[in-house]
Amino acid sequence: VQAQRQGRATRLEYRVVHPDGSVHWLLDRCIPMLDDAGNVKSLAGVVVDITERKAAEEEAIHQKTLLRAIIDLLPDSIYAKDREGRKTLANPVDVRFMGLSSEADALGKSDAEIFPRDVADLFATIDEQVMQQGKALINQEEWLMTDGEKRYLLTSKVPLRNASGETIGLVGV
Repeated sequence: VQAQRQGRATRLEYRVVHPDGSVHWLLDRCIPMLDDAGNVKSLAGVVVDITERKAAEEEAIHQKTLLRAIIDLLPDSIYAKDREGRKTLANPVDVRFMGLSSEADALGKSDAEIFPRDVADLFATIDEQVMQQGKALINQEEWLMTDGEKRYLLTSKVPLRNASGETIGLVGV
């Protein structure tokens, strides 16, 4: 109300409870109408029921939280990279494989910033193949862990696509 009295447009989302007990979300947009002197003489506005949108937003948040919990609890290394090969997701196992402390240490970094040059070059070649061909790739890899232990891994990489079907990166396990 104060913003409207000062002649500023407002946009507000809020909940209302109907007499039957159902909860509805509303979007209230209001524009003050000014007289020639610049004083607010009236308000013009519209209120839209956005209950379905809010429910969809809540469901999307729930699904994202659930998916992240699953990704973080799996005993496998799970990661995503953008088209330039920078990490956009790294679960705790992947973070450990990289010899880092947290996902924040990995995000935005390329393999060249984390691994020895020969390893980073191999990963870049495989990643580019996956993104160029647009097909999944299953590969056996030999890893020398940061503690010196040798491990043999079966890895899978698949292209990550946007809503238009364009390859925007990859996901690896």
